[in-house]
Formats: sequence, structure tokens, C-alpha cells
Amino acid sequence: MSRSVQRFRSRRIPALWCLVATMVLVGSAKAASLDQKVAAAQIKSMTGGAQVKIAWVRSVDGRVLYLGAGFKDKQDKAWVVMVFDTEEGRERVFAPASTPETFHQPVITPNGERLIWSRGRQDIFIADWDGRNARLLLHGLMAMGVAEDPPGTEWVYVGEDDDPGGTPKALYRYQIDKPSIKQLVWNKTTIGGKLEITRDGKWAVNSFGGNNCGLAEFPNGNVQVFGQGCNAGLVFDDNFRTFLMLGGHTGIQMYDKGGTNGRYIKFDDAPGRNGVNVEWWHTSGFHWDPRFLVFSGPWAGPRRNRGNIIVAQFNDDYRSMKQYIRVTDLPQSEIYPYAWIQSPNPLAHNAFGPNPTDKLAVKLLAPVVRKLAGSDPFKPTLDELEKTAADGANAARAAEARRIINHILDWGRHALQVAQSQETIDLPAAVKTYKVLATNYAGLDIGDEAKKKLDDPGLAKDLEAWPKTQTEAAQKLETENPPEADAAYKAVIEKFPDLEFAKAARARLDDPGFKRQLTAWAHLKTILKAEESFVAVPGAQAQASDRVWGSRNAARLSTIRTVARMLKKNFPDTAAWKEAEKVLQKYDIDVDKK
Repeated sequence: MSRSVQRFRSRRIPALWCLVATMVLVGSAKAASLDQKVAAAQIKSMTGGAQVKIAWVRSVDGRVLYLGAGFKDKQDKAWVVMVFDTEEGRERVFAPASTPETFHQPVITPNGERLIWSRGRQDIFIADWDGRNARLLLHGLMAMGVAEDPPGTEWVYVGEDDDPGGTPKALYRYQIDKPSIKQLVWNKTTIGGKLEITRDGKWAVNSFGGNNCGLAEFPNGNVQVFGQGCNAGLVFDDNFRTFLMLGGHTGIQMYDKGGTNGRYIKFDDAPGRNGVNVEWWHTSGFHWDPRFLVFSGPWAGPRRNRGNIIVAQFNDDYRSMKQYIRVTDLPQSEIYPYAWIQSPNPLAHNAFGPNPTDKLAVKLLAPVVRKLAGSDPFKPTLDELEKTAADGANAARAAEARRIINHILDWGRHALQVAQSQETIDLPAAVKTYKVLATNYAGLDIGDEAKKKLDDPGLAKDLEAWPKTQTEAAQKLETENPPEADAAYKAVIEKFPDLEFAKAARARLDDPGFKRQLTAWAHLKTILKAEESFVAVPGAQAQASDRVWGSRNAARLSTIRTVARMLKKNFPDTAAWKEAEKVLQKYDIDVDKK
């Protein structure tokens, strides 16, 4: 018996203790927490029906500090690994601690089927999502991330060679199913505890060498520093948006590609805040969908022992949050949340699947997959792949065939969900997607569902009326939200260029009165941008003394006053001025103060 296996067995938790600990923890959670079935339904509604899995670390003792899972902290270490699955509609204890142990951030493998967690700064474990087949994966300080390179080959990234302060000086990656294969990824600087990696493993965000948050090219490439802070994060799309947390931890500082257009996104409306100035911690982008974020908190008071796991959705411009959903509501500390979503958004950077023609598939199953590129519909190819997947003589080939089948079907299901959600906001796009699905998935449930939609007389009637409906909606929005009206008019022109409605839309876009509304709204955006990073001082009155608000606000106050003064003078009858007045009232700003 190998030493590693002996060591693992010696550390295994007695089954009875596990059962008791799980019952105690889950029972207390049920008594104190919110209705997680409702939370699961809310999350699925937000994601368009996609399954979401979340893993995190929870303190067993509600009195411990949130720093208890830190690198070198040896004081408060009674932690368990928790998981939540929208399909199960509940949380469950994944890895109870037999003795007080330090757990680091758990990570979910790219395919969503397994969980990896670190214990005691020396052992890294892996198990199926349902908790089965738990085993010691390897020895190392901590698992810090996962990737899939090439598609189908999964890696775990491990921090090693810690310095005296407990910070890893090197990052290696190991093939999860062949951990003897090890590659150096980074040793140019120390690596902070929070690491986010693109799915292909080519790029990562971290606080490299201290608090210099940057985007690095792996292995050992250049670092593009985008800010000073902590909890560096990555939005998983081709735009390479990044974010970090500043000293106040009341939200995140978001950047566009290259560290440009920095803006502060506050979590003012997050559940649990209750109007109190609190801190939020451990933010993480959804793997691998750019629309969502998961974070923990709020933290308040000297013990900071209050935890929620919160899922949030960005607005389309990534300048604010659209909605929040609380997953837990307990007195214990909840830290290191990691979220995975099924059928990733097609815009997600290097999401790979569902991709029916990926390179690995073509390489391994060329005779069968070659049909796929021109296969229309997919069913004949799927039938061939099913035969390969049932072939017991070649397990690797059968497994790869099954993976491709799942990718093809997942892509179809995801596209169907997207089309269904588009019906109310972009019906022509939804109909176009239904037509593609009805053709490509003919003879399958997905194709039947799409065809059923296309055959619905109501859908055809709605499509015929869509240009008129959009035009009427745009007319109503001209004064209350000119940018949305502008977008609606342009959509009518783009999708129905030959109809009379398109001519009417062009006329409205060229109308001086409408252009004036748009100009006023553009000025309002300047005010709102200044407000994004505005630091509110309770009880302070801006017209009384700018010094009360601090030097950080001086330029923002000046911008708000100047632009609001211009709006009041030139655009007093616009919706933009009404919105600007709300900002002035919120901070008690006298627009006429010089």
C-alpha cells in the first residue's frame, strides 16, 4: 500500500461521525436558513433554466473570524465544505471536518462533475459531485483553480513552495486524471490566494506579487496590472473584463479590457445589508458565464461572523447589478464561494462546450464526426455516435462519443432556452433560432419543440405585429428613457428595413426633438458615472462644505454640479433632468453653488 493511500486512510472520517456532523449542520441550517428551494427556483429563472452548482467553506463555530481559512492562520479552523445545487434545491455538507482543519476555496471541475478541495495546507482531495469516489488527489499547499486544455483534458492549478508569510511562490498544474503529469505555470512573482483562470488555461487574474491585481498570460507571460486591491476577478467572456475590491469592500471596481474605464459597482441593494455600511468579501465570476457573480457577506462588527452566499447578475453594461439572490442566511462565516453553470452562455470566453466539432473530437473520431460539420439534421450523426458510445471494446473512444453527444444535445437545449427567453424582447431572433433548431434537430425532442413553436398561430401573429409593437413601445419611451427608444427604433430598422415602420423609425431618429432627449440623457450618464464611485458621508450637506465630504469627492461633486446646472438650464423639460434631480436630492447637493 502506498504511503499516500495509507495517509489518506488514516485521515478518513469515521462514517458515524460524518453522519452525525452532517445531520447537525444540515439540521441547524434548515432551522436558521431561508427556503433554498425558492432560492434555487429564483436562480434558474435568472439563468434561463440553467443548472447552477455552488461550493464554499462554512465555519462550524459561529464565533470564528472569517480569516480562519487564511494561509497561515492557525487560530480558528473549524470549517466544512458546503455545496448547493439548483437541481437538488438544497445545500449539503460535502466535506465535514473530523478535527479542526483549514479548508481553502473549493473548485468545481470544468465539466461540473467533480469537486476539488484542499485541507491542512498539505492535501488536495477530489470527489464526484454526489460525494462518491472521494480520494486523495495529490499533496500541495492548495488547489487554486481548474482549466480544460485541450477540451476534455482537465487540470487543477496548485500553489506550492510557500514563502515565510504563507504565500505560494510557484503555481503548477496537474492533469486531474493523470496527476503524474505536472507543468510549471508561474514562478515570476508570488501568487495571491484568489486566482481565476479562463477555461482554456491561457489567462489568469490574480494579485501577483502583493496587491498588484493583473491579468497574466500563462505560462509565465506578461502581466497587465489593472489596479491595486484584493479579490481580483475575471468576467468570463471575450471582452476580458476584470474586477477587484478596494478598501471599503462595499462592491467591486470593474475594468474593461486593458484595465480601462474603471468604475465602481456598489452592492447597495444586496440582501442582508439593511442600510448598514458593511463589507463584502470573496467575489468570484460564474464559471463560465459572464453574466453572473457570486460573493459572500455581509461582514459587520469586530468579529465579522455573519455570512450569506449571494448570487448576482450584472446589468448589460457591467456598470451595476441587475438582481441579487440570497442562497444562505446563517450566523456562521461563509467564505470562498465558487459557482459553475451548465450550458454556458455562448459569449463565455473559451467555454468550448457545447461545441459539436471541437478539435479533440475530430482527432479521435474523425470518420464519424466528419459528417457533423455538414450534417443537417444532426440525428444521423447522433445515431452513429450512439453506436460508438455503446462500444465496450474501446472505453476511451466510447467516452469521447458520449461527450460529443452530450455537447450536441446541451447546445440544442440551451439554444431553445435562449429563444424562449428572447420571445418577449427580440421575437425575430427567437423565430430565427427556432428555425435553425427545427432543421438541425429534426426527429429529436429539441427539434419537435422548436417546430411546435413555429407552428403556433399565435407566434406568427405576434411576429407580424412585432414591428408595430416595437414602434409603439419606442414612442412611449422617447421621453422616459430615450436610449431604450433609440435601441428599439434601430432594431425595427435592422430587422424590417423594407416596412413602413422602418421609415417611421428613421424619421424619429432624425427628429431634432428626439435627438435633444438623447443629448440630455448622455449628460445624465456623466452624472451617474460620477456618482458610481461617490463616497457618501451620512449627514453631510454638500452645499454647506465640500470638505465634509473629503477630497476624494471634490472632483465628483464638481462634475455633478456642472452637468446638472447645464441640464437645468438647457433641458429642464426632459426626463434626464428629472433623474438628475434625484441624484442632487440624494446627496443634498445645491446645483447653484459655485
